[in-house]
Amino acid sequence: MDRKRLTAELERLYRTEYPSFLRVAIAVTGDEAAAHDAVQEGFARALKSLRTSRAAGTLEAWVWQIVVNAARSVRSEHGGTRLVPEDAAFVTANGSDAGVDATVRTWVAALPER
Repeated sequence: MDRKRLTAELERLYRTEYPSFLRVAIAVTGDEAAAHDAVQEGFARALKSLRTSRAAGTLEAWVWQIVVNAARSVRSEHGGTRLVPEDAAFVTANGSDAGVDATVRTWVAALPER
């Protein structure tokens, strides 16, 4: 696929799947603002290395890997700890109970990198 088509596909993915990328980044970082930054950084990295670094598989899977790695980097920059307190009162991105959401974020954060 040529660069122009790859770029258009990456833009479509960004526009249609941003909320999904954001939810996972929030789960990894524990902080919505940091998650927005991670998703933005992930897509910027993907765009920069679109033709040179893309591994086999779908574009979406490749971008997921980049975004999750960017979110892990953000978390690592903050000492690997949650960026918001466990008992912080907030409405989650999907409207679920904050306690359940925190548990899911903990599970996702504990997943191995691969």
